[in-house]
Amino acid sequence: MTTTGSTPPADASQRGEPPPHRQPGGLLVDREQACGRLRAALSGLGDGRSTAVRVLGLPGSGRSALLRWTAALAGQAGVRVMCGRGSAQESGLRYGVAQQLLGSVALRDRPVFEGRAASSAPSRRALTADLCRTFLRAARERPLAVLVDDLEWADPCSRELLDTLSRRLRQAPVLLVTAAGPGSGRQRAPAPPAAGAEVVELRPLSVSGTRTILERAHGGPVDDAFVEAAARATQGSPKVLCASVVPLVRGPLTGSPATLAELTSRAGDAVGKQVSELLATLPDDLVRLLRAVVVCGRELPPALVCALAGLRTLSAARAIGLLRAAGLLVPGEPLAVADKRTAACVLAELTHDAREELYAAAALLGHQTAIEDEKLARLLLGTRRTDRPWAVRALREAAAESRSRGDDAASARFLRRALKENLDQGEQARLLLELGSAEMAGSAHAGDASLVQVIMDTADQAGDQVVTPLRLGAIDLLYAKGVEAVATGLADRHTPAADPLSSPALWPIELTPTEEQSDDRLLERLLDSSPAIGLAGQPVRAALAGWRLMLRGRASGRSQKLARIALHHSRGDGSLFATRIMASRVLVVHGQYDEALAGLDAVLAETTQRHMEAVTGRALEARAWTYLRAARLVEAELDLDLLRERLPARRWHPSVSLRFTTLEVVLRVYKSEFGAARRLAEAAVPVAGWDATGWPGLLFARGCARLGDGDAARAAADLEECGRRLLHKQIMHPNFISWRYFAAVARHLCGDTQEAARLAEEHQRLSSAWNPCSAVGTVALSLALTSDRELGGDPLVRAAHGMSREAQLPSAPELAAWTAARLSAGTPAEPGTGPIPDVFDPARPLMRNTAF
Repeated sequence: MTTTGSTPPADASQRGEPPPHRQPGGLLVDREQACGRLRAALSGLGDGRSTAVRVLGLPGSGRSALLRWTAALAGQAGVRVMCGRGSAQESGLRYGVAQQLLGSVALRDRPVFEGRAASSAPSRRALTADLCRTFLRAARERPLAVLVDDLEWADPCSRELLDTLSRRLRQAPVLLVTAAGPGSGRQRAPAPPAAGAEVVELRPLSVSGTRTILERAHGGPVDDAFVEAAARATQGSPKVLCASVVPLVRGPLTGSPATLAELTSRAGDAVGKQVSELLATLPDDLVRLLRAVVVCGRELPPALVCALAGLRTLSAARAIGLLRAAGLLVPGEPLAVADKRTAACVLAELTHDAREELYAAAALLGHQTAIEDEKLARLLLGTRRTDRPWAVRALREAAAESRSRGDDAASARFLRRALKENLDQGEQARLLLELGSAEMAGSAHAGDASLVQVIMDTADQAGDQVVTPLRLGAIDLLYAKGVEAVATGLADRHTPAADPLSSPALWPIELTPTEEQSDDRLLERLLDSSPAIGLAGQPVRAALAGWRLMLRGRASGRSQKLARIALHHSRGDGSLFATRIMASRVLVVHGQYDEALAGLDAVLAETTQRHMEAVTGRALEARAWTYLRAARLVEAELDLDLLRERLPARRWHPSVSLRFTTLEVVLRVYKSEFGAARRLAEAAVPVAGWDATGWPGLLFARGCARLGDGDAARAAADLEECGRRLLHKQIMHPNFISWRYFAAVARHLCGDTQEAARLAEEHQRLSSAWNPCSAVGTVALSLALTSDRELGGDPLVRAAHGMSREAQLPSAPELAAWTAARLSAGTPAEPGTGPIPDVFDPARPLMRNTAF
């Protein structure tokens, strides 16, 4: 573009201006490309070429510094410079920016904006044209640079003038540079300039740019970790970086925790100060909209957010565009503020009551427009009690949805908020039960308080058909979690008034003292507490009595009968899933696998609710043990996989984690994976609060793994220690944990045949009164130890059941001796060898290295 009468500007490169990265404040670091384009545009004015440049960048990105640098460079080149800046306070002043531009230079023919009578005042269109001609006349006299910062806040008349001027740049040498926020292009502000327009986008500082500013401020090299941390903390903002670093240059800028913490704190303060200064200049409409966005921008559509804000002077589109241009809102939908620090600054001026009222208004609007339950629940988290039934429903539904996708923390938050509403006792107990379950799912050490509160707060509602199942559910969850300390504390604080469950008069024979009971002690203590004293019906008492009889190895028929009573009559107010699981385990030890599986299947079918998954886990554990004892390895492994899926290891309370680990170790031994089983068992450690059979069970599993792995001495030590712990608790039944039999095998391998014979004979003597079918699990595990292949399916089932028939079952001493011989030899026996004929016919596929 060529114009006459123009004075060519001097070459800026000959003026010796400092490089951009050495400009005061460091705000032009990483802006070399933008400076180069503006320098080229200024040079083009000497040839009569006009250019329009639009600079886009967030506040603090250096766009104002870039315009100041451009003005200085233009002045050095002999170019006339007009400067103006939009502001929120003057966005309604007609031609406010235009007056700033004209007032920044001395012009002979300056338009008059005021002082005319209304009748003689020119129209807006005429005045805009007159102003445009004034700018062009000035440019013809001398090349002109028009620089406007914060264009998004310019008044409509001034924006219209700049639009008009941008379309007439060919008529005179003019450099038109406007700077605005990156979102300003979405609003109805000045249209993009005509031909030759350029857009310069100021992006966040690179790591290299951050290093340059830090090294210049510090006067030397800076630690790499500090540079990277500074880039993250300041989000690439030159202004925030400079404000954060200047106070730190007293000492070395290293990546030490103290220095990084101070940097992060100062960066947060700098951002907060920048946002606070900007908020102080915003019109009321924009402040209200910002607050509404912080409260419900992600939950409500933009139209409803703007309706909540109650915009008076700005349209929704214009208000959103201004906030995006100011860097306070991020692009796109849903509406959201830039970061948490901005959100905190926006709400800082609101009182607590004002915040709650804003959240309540947003929640009511969301309910009226039928938004999703989770979105509505998130709004309700910020409100006080609403006394509206729909609030509780929404919070419960949101909690359930959160649990279904595994977000237990969110579920717990929604339920805690729901408990603040006005609730009847039954509804409160239900919410507490669900809260306790959600807390248990989130942490192995949480949930106790909520479950205990269900039991205690409803103690006066013993006969209530709504409350009683909830109290039973709380006891089931506490039992499934295995926290004996909670039960003990509950029982100690609330001494039973009458009819304690542990009274000796309730039992058909003398049973063990309290301090010697096994894991039934936990359930008994829960039921003996005053708040729960009336919950123990006949099925509960029958299950506990049958369990104790089984552990003592006495009254086989009576024990099984009591277990069947517990299973068949466990319906209604007196039932507990815990006692049904216990009764099924009694039948398993007696070899009644089909009955036990039917009972456990029923428990699993009735505990599908999300809040009962801990009980489901205990039932799956019991069913997996049942399958193992029946030599059904495939089903046992499927249940173990399902248990891991329902209850990941991170959610196992230490008191029950040993039980699940023991299950996996024994399964690996059944599959002849002795090395893996041993490593898993040896990695487990005892913890405080395990039940009476938890650690002995793991000792048994570890002993079997070591036995299969060839370490007979340590296996014998583990198995005998398991036996000592069980005998201390007076747990006598040989098939509950068959430690005597496998200790006999280990003693055989160690050469102590006398002790081996004693242990095996004792196992045989104590087992003689029980159904021989109960021995199938011990036989199957013995067979697994003598194989280097994975057993399973029909071969193992046929072999184990065949050997367990009453007519063919070998004595325990004979079976132990044969197992030890096979482990010691390591090769298949010759036909007819070994102490056990027929059953161990080598033609059967049961020997080491034989295909199944």
